[in-house]
Amino acid sequence: MIRYELTYLGRAFVASSIILLLLSAIFFMSDQDLSNTMGDFTYFFLVIGVLLVGAGKLPDDDESEDQEHEDSDKIPQKS
Repeated sequence: MIRYELTYLGRAFVASSIILLLLSAIFFMSDQDLSNTMGDFTYFFLVIGVLLVGAGKLPDDDESEDQEHEDSDKIPQKS
């Protein structure tokens, strides 16, 4: 269950980094120092988000074995 929470938290960081990138582009013409600082935050948010999403997507050994057995028991249904 914690892996799903890590994935969602990582997605929030990635979405925040996209918003910061857009704001950084907007402020580039008026205040370059602010734009550079926002660009730094964008980079760190993106790295943290990708790492969290990656950690959330790692397979569990116990869950993957159980899922293989559950998938083999299913009969495809015609729709």
